[in-house]
Amino acid sequence: MTIGQERGTIITDLISKTQPKVMAELGGYIGYSAIKFGSAVRNEGGRCYYSFEQNAEWASVASKLIELAELQDFVTIIPGPSSESLLAFGSQRPDQRIDMLFIDHAEALYRKDLGICEQRGLLAPGAYVVADNVSGSCAQDYVAWVMRNKSDVSTKTHNGIYDSYMSSHELPNGETV
Repeated sequence: MTIGQERGTIITDLISKTQPKVMAELGGYIGYSAIKFGSAVRNEGGRCYYSFEQNAEWASVASKLIELAELQDFVTIIPGPSSESLLAFGSQRPDQRIDMLFIDHAEALYRKDLGICEQRGLLAPGAYVVADNVSGSCAQDYVAWVMRNKSDVSTKTHNGIYDSYMSSHELPNGETV
């Protein structure tokens, strides 16, 4: 349920390359990714990191671990259902735009929650959207949405909102992500 070292490195490398000022994740679990990615964003000069987590118990654990990591002034845990929390986030922070969004919660919500981010203008121009676990059947509507104008997986195409492409990596254990 955590992103793990190998997958996490792929994203921290992207953080180093793109230097997002504001990053958010959907699906914080107990805070591993918030600590790993929040630290990376802070080290690159970012302003803040938001972690949306539906499960109140997991959000509480994440908050405690964030404090132990001394990131409480940089990382904000937002408990509650992701769709509702994103709507509230947009209303409470109308000028806050997300430069990098990491999606790793319930795969069936990937498309819906990305749609909320798009419709509410939560993504900054040029934002990166990174999603884990998209090879399963539950995330296929998300994949179809972001790749809808794509004809060749090796070429970026513009879908009217942002450039999209699919990337896979082979981990040391042989797993492809």
